[in-house]
Amino acid sequence: MDDIHGLKRSVSSHLEYIGQAVGRFRLEEAHSEQMQGQVRKERERAMTDLLTQLPNREGWQERLSFEFNRWKRYQYPLTVGVLDIDLFKRVNDSYGHKAGDRVLQLVAKELMTRLRDTDFVARYGGEEFVLLFPETSPKDAKAVMDKLRAHISALPFHFGSEPVTITYSAGLAAFSPGDTEDLVFERADRALYVVKDAGRNCVRIGQPAV
Repeated sequence: MDDIHGLKRSVSSHLEYIGQAVGRFRLEEAHSEQMQGQVRKERERAMTDLLTQLPNREGWQERLSFEFNRWKRYQYPLTVGVLDIDLFKRVNDSYGHKAGDRVLQLVAKELMTRLRDTDFVARYGGEEFVLLFPETSPKDAKAVMDKLRAHISALPFHFGSEPVTITYSAGLAAFSPGDTEDLVFERADRALYVVKDAGRNCVRIGQPAV
């Protein structure tokens, strides 16, 4: 009988220990999930532009690398865009930096809401935005950008009581065999500066060097 009682006590003690271990494990698991969630939030915050709530340059680089690797694997069309708000310094100088911030926020909002879910837009810095159009030719991306440009130029921007027209210039470039991320970005950027030199408020497709 003593052996049976001893065995019961031993089993009971082991069960209690196992129960405590399971409880500790669940607490640790919950803490681990909480920590992972916190890390995700911090990472998202680090990759988000505070003013516009768009991805920032770090977010852009990550997505560009992802889409570039996808393009190399599947060879679907992939177009890069570089967009610059025209005469942005004039807005800041004439109406103040708060007005400039408001322009950036409104343009960012239009880009977010009017592009497809599969497209990607980020604030690259200052008044410059960058875009990715997966599975989209430069010609089709240009049609989207021209439509958006017309829409933004028709928005009723007012600073004080004065109406102000906001336009943008943009350059586009598609990935071609042998391209790198930097080469395509530079091609789109050069196309943007051709537009700016020619008078702004236009979208141009950059061609690969022959």
